[in-house]
Amino acid sequence: MEIVPQTMFQLLQQIIELQTRRLHELPTRLPRAELRAHAQLEERYTLSRLTFEVSKFTEGILAMETTLMGVIELDPKKLLEDGIRKELVRQIAEAMDESLVFRQSKISDFDKQLTELANVLRGMFTSFEYIQDFINVYGLKMWQEEFSRIINYHVEMECNRFLRTKVLDFQSQYQSDVIPIPRFPLIDGSNFMGRLTREILSQTDPHRTVYVDPMNAWFEGSREVVGIKTFSL
Repeated sequence: MEIVPQTMFQLLQQIIELQTRRLHELPTRLPRAELRAHAQLEERYTLSRLTFEVSKFTEGILAMETTLMGVIELDPKKLLEDGIRKELVRQIAEAMDESLVFRQSKISDFDKQLTELANVLRGMFTSFEYIQDFINVYGLKMWQEEFSRIINYHVEMECNRFLRTKVLDFQSQYQSDVIPIPRFPLIDGSNFMGRLTREILSQTDPHRTVYVDPMNAWFEGSREVVGIKTFSL
């Protein structure tokens, strides 16, 4: 059953590419002569085809009836939702772990990495929100629950560095046997939440920067280093 969510997410990657890089928003008003150019018929046909392929997988699973495997009841809809959640968690966690590696302490590189990660996650969110009606799941609710679980889990694991009594992986309230959060090799002794926190502390070093309360931001001279814009990413 896991092959179905994996295949769906492979198709979803193509939808993300279309929606974030090739499809443009239609202006509220435009000359009739430019309508065909703005319509992007080829791209919209590809989007419709990919959406149809995703919906076929869902339709096939939802057509299956609840069955028993020994004394265990198997609900196809529940299996589909768990499979989608599992793949979603893997995709989000991998994106964050790969992006939040800071080799240099330049603020420009820091902002660039956060912006690139935000674009990746925004693309995944937009496409997942678009596809939810075709796969019969509450996409927004699922995204918020799993994203929060990933963040809370990695914060909890990072806190083990400062605790005498450690919270082991299987003891975490955010870990799950059915929808596990993947664990990645630590870099410089930290997971991605630890690396992000350490980088923010480095960028807001009080020896170089000053916090300006009315602006809700840290400044180095007249240049804003970390502020609301950073945290909104």
